[in-house]
Amino acid sequence: MLDIAICDCHASQLETLEKLIVKYLFDEDELNIDIYDTSEELMQCLSERKSSYDLLFTEISTENANGFEVAQFLRKSNLDTEIVFLSDSLKEVLTAFKYRAFDYVIKPVGEADIHDLLERYQYYHNSRTEEYFS
Repeated sequence: MLDIAICDCHASQLETLEKLIVKYLFDEDELNIDIYDTSEELMQCLSERKSSYDLLFTEISTENANGFEVAQFLRKSNLDTEIVFLSDSLKEVLTAFKYRAFDYVIKPVGEADIHDLLERYQYYHNSRTEEYFS
């Protein structure tokens, strides 16, 4: 089962990202996508869950979502979640590395971005990295 969370205060971004993920992973046996529009809601859910998400897409900084706070919470809680930061600019890309970001995607998110990202995720987590880089 692939367990994914998306946190973004923009409803249109949430919907677009969810559709792109489902489009690419349509043949996954089990896929769960949870949607959050605030980082507080996401962190509350994370503290109540018995397991972490496999993959988290989170907006870096808006009035309702702070991806760096979520990332700090995940890392301090030792939750093994791959984090993909979403942003309108590159100005925070170096900060993202402090939180062991899996990726940093510039909005608006495109189909090719998500396809490549999910393909890389699957290779890394299916122990087939040599195929990806050959």
